[in-house]
Amino acid sequence: MKVFLPHILTLSLRRSFLTAIVVLYVVTTAASVYVFVRTIGAVASEYVERFSVSQNLLERNRILAIIDRDATLSLKLADDPAVKAWMVNEEDESFREPALAQLESYRKLFRDHSYFVAIADGLSYYINTPETEGTERTVMDPDAPHDRWFFATLESERDFWINVDYNIYLNEIRVWINSLVRDTDGSLLGAAGTGMDLTGFLDALVEHEAPGISTIIVNVDGQILAHRDRALIEHNARVTEDEDRIDLYTLLSRAEDVNAMRQASVALRDGHQQTDAEAADREVADPEAVETLTVVLEGKTVTAALGYIPELEWYNLVLVEEGQVIRPSDFYPLLRVVVISLLSVAAAVALLLNRLVLAPLGRLDRAAQQVASGDYEVHLEGEQANEIGRVTKSFSSMTEKIRDYTANLEQMVAERTHELRESQDRVMESIRYGKMIQASIMPSESEMQRHLSGSFVLHQPLDIVGGDFLYFRPLPDGFCIAVVDCTGHGVPGAFMTMLVSAALNRVMETSDRSTGTDDMLRQLHAYVQDSLRGAEDTRHLDNGFDIALCRFLKETQELEFSGAGLPLLYLENGTLQRIEGTRVRLGFRSTERSPDIARQRLTANADSVYYLLSDGVLDLPGGEKGFGLGSKGLERVLSGLQDTPLTEQLPVVQAELRRYQGEWKLRDDIVLLGFSPQLQEEEK
Repeated sequence: MKVFLPHILTLSLRRSFLTAIVVLYVVTTAASVYVFVRTIGAVASEYVERFSVSQNLLERNRILAIIDRDATLSLKLADDPAVKAWMVNEEDESFREPALAQLESYRKLFRDHSYFVAIADGLSYYINTPETEGTERTVMDPDAPHDRWFFATLESERDFWINVDYNIYLNEIRVWINSLVRDTDGSLLGAAGTGMDLTGFLDALVEHEAPGISTIIVNVDGQILAHRDRALIEHNARVTEDEDRIDLYTLLSRAEDVNAMRQASVALRDGHQQTDAEAADREVADPEAVETLTVVLEGKTVTAALGYIPELEWYNLVLVEEGQVIRPSDFYPLLRVVVISLLSVAAAVALLLNRLVLAPLGRLDRAAQQVASGDYEVHLEGEQANEIGRVTKSFSSMTEKIRDYTANLEQMVAERTHELRESQDRVMESIRYGKMIQASIMPSESEMQRHLSGSFVLHQPLDIVGGDFLYFRPLPDGFCIAVVDCTGHGVPGAFMTMLVSAALNRVMETSDRSTGTDDMLRQLHAYVQDSLRGAEDTRHLDNGFDIALCRFLKETQELEFSGAGLPLLYLENGTLQRIEGTRVRLGFRSTERSPDIARQRLTANADSVYYLLSDGVLDLPGGEKGFGLGSKGLERVLSGLQDTPLTEQLPVVQAELRRYQGEWKLRDDIVLLGFSPQLQEEEK
């Protein structure tokens, strides 16, 4: 996609759209096919699972429908008084005839018209089937394998028992329904019941006309009772030892399938084996509970639905081979419809897009190229009453105006250029005149020389005029000198300098010998605050200034300092010292009316040099990354001046600052003042 997008952006709009539509169609179709196949696969799997569960329930009902009737009749036969009386008095003919007559009535009702009666007392075995000549009698042998079922039934004391067995007397394999016969006192008299031919049983239970579907019937031990492979059933019926029987788990190909099948069998059986106390505390197990598994059985992957028939203690297992009941290919016609539908939609979108958008845009593009080449004789008609039609009409109107403007372009440019030049000249003249006015508030060099033994001033505004200025005022007992840094620069900053300078003059006029520099700054702050009250609509414009103010007291030879945001630096005895100004900004509406401002007094010496500066000096950009000079950088510059006379320090400072600044441009106005007061000895 990252490679495709830059390539498509180089094509024409029509090719870009058509390419994008083709790509989107391919991507959408591929995604749809992928989702369709995955979804159909999931649907097919879900359908097969539900089908196997439904088939299992159907097979269970078929089994119960086949077994229940004969099982009920067998239980009824075992409880018949005439049959019981005969079994107690086997040799008495008066009991024999009524019992046989009653048994004959049951035989007619049984599915295969057969019955048997096994008497425990004399080990007599009576059987009557369509293949026998009436009721035949034999004697059972406890040591004979073919009679083991009877003695196992008596030992289990189950009232009802179903098994598949080979009957030696009939020489055939049958499904037998055995019911225990008990006397009125509960003692065992024997067993009675019926048998069904295995062929019919298999046809009814496990044979399926649909391919890929089969049913297996197993008992609780996993022994196979019914299977479409009759040789397997006959083998299990003929063998006498359990270990020789072929069970369900033998048919499974994988060990994990064997474990899963055993766990499912146990879970289903445990769900139905509840005592009466347990049944009172919890719900009865779901009689239609079915466990589904995917296993490999006899080399084939199948979906297995396992159900439990508690009445018979059997499991019925329905097996559905993958791809036999439903296949993903059955849905391919629907997939073709989806693909063709997407193609039709893409083609319709491409045609409509070309007719409504791309073709008109192509004409508009060609017209724009014609205009770009200098040919303004372009005529387009907005045929469509939509956005593109309106753009086309607007383009035509614009072209007509361009033709008109082009004809008079040179004259219009000359007129506008002359007007702009005159306007610029007036603005620059006003600014230059403002610079002269601002210069008038700066102290003259001659005035400062009368009170200072030496000084230098570096004043470099960011624009023609600026917001930083130097203030000097002679006083009867000395002088005041200050560096002021007003908010803003350029013309706004210049206006602030005029305001603050006027306020400073007012403070000096009202101050006397006892007024300290801290009081002077508080008065100055109040004057400026009052002057900048402003209207309600300009309260968001808050302005003020920072200041470093020094007052020299001639009589005591002391220098008094107070600062608001700006420091005082001085060289004395070869060491650079620093006094920070109070961290407060004056003139601002947010600053309290009478802020606390510190005042410091220093004794002036003949070799003392004092420095005042604005923030622009510290913010001077330079170095490799344009970082500000900072306090440490300035201190390095000033410390190097200890052996340089004050009158010669300006060029040295300028050279150091230019070296640091390099090609970087100023960010703020700069004022740097160095001075030494004129002491009384020097006056003499």
